[in-house]
Amino acid sequence: MHVRWIPTIIALIIAFVLLAFVTPVTLFGITCYAVGEFSANALCLKPWIYWGAWLVAAVLLLIGLRAPGGTAAPAAQPEGSPAPANRRKLIFIVVGIAAVAFAVVGLAIAAYWYARTKPATPGTPGTEQTEQPAPPEITPPAPEQQGKLPVPGQYRWTGQATQNNGATYGVNVIFDATGDADIEWPDLGCRGTLVFMSKVGAGFQYAEQVTGARCSPRATVTLTPAENGAALEFLEEVGDATVRATMRPF
Repeated sequence: MHVRWIPTIIALIIAFVLLAFVTPVTLFGITCYAVGEFSANALCLKPWIYWGAWLVAAVLLLIGLRAPGGTAAPAAQPEGSPAPANRRKLIFIVVGIAAVAFAVVGLAIAAYWYARTKPATPGTPGTEQTEQPAPPEITPPAPEQQGKLPVPGQYRWTGQATQNNGATYGVNVIFDATGDADIEWPDLGCRGTLVFMSKVGAGFQYAEQVTGARCSPRATVTLTPAENGAALEFLEEVGDATVRATMRPF
């Protein structure tokens, strides 16, 4: 095989791995370059790793296209004489870049298979089950704050949310004595607060503020009573992203 084809083949392998095994997913305004199928526990590559791998592939492809080619037989060299300096330099560059490229590709494939074969424990599929502490006692809101509650007398709600890109994860809303609420996204490791803003038709609108690397820090949440107060329709809006859930008391 001519030396010029080595970097070209490696570049094509890297491009195939990135296209086949890495899926860019935008979640709450944050892009996750997920290895394998996206889920709450998916391994997300840093943007510089993802785009760095593409850059390595582009450089290798450029080296392969610019490397000297041809099928003519090389000129005879005196026995024991060293190879031309430019050829040795090209070989060293190709070997170095190839080593980095194979390391990146190997890590991506290993992470993908680890995510596919990681055993799940009983409970939520694909997640580790941990002992949950007993929920704290809730002080009911004062009478003047009861108007902030979508369903008076119900303070704890939980549900499985679905984003408009198909991603799913759990969400909990717990009202406190002020009539506002805490919100938790346990699958994403995020939590924050809901502060009542106004009523919009039958819905109750809140300003959401959340901390956590995998969640957008601010959003608008609307909770609408359903099924005669037995359920809440949850709607979160962040730019073009929407998240919906039907919540039940817990």
